[in-house]
Amino acid sequence: MKYLFLDENQIEKIEEVEFNKSLVALSLRCNKITKIENLDDMWLEELNIAENFITKITGLNKLKVLRELDLSKNRIVKLGGL
Repeated sequence: MKYLFLDENQIEKIEEVEFNKSLVALSLRCNKITKIENLDDMWLEELNIAENFITKITGLNKLKVLRELDLSKNRIVKLGGL
């Protein structure tokens, strides 16, 4: 599977997606996620985690090929960790 869209599912935690090594696009828009986690060493090119409850940008430094990121409409107060 290359594309996974889990928008509007009341998801609270990013988990078990890291086992799909062929995933290139992941969308978790409009959920209840508070922390960016469990994405280490994935080959994601696109990540949409807009409209969640994220306050701090973390967990993105190991996404080596990430080219599109949507963090809009979260609760981020300071840019860092990109």
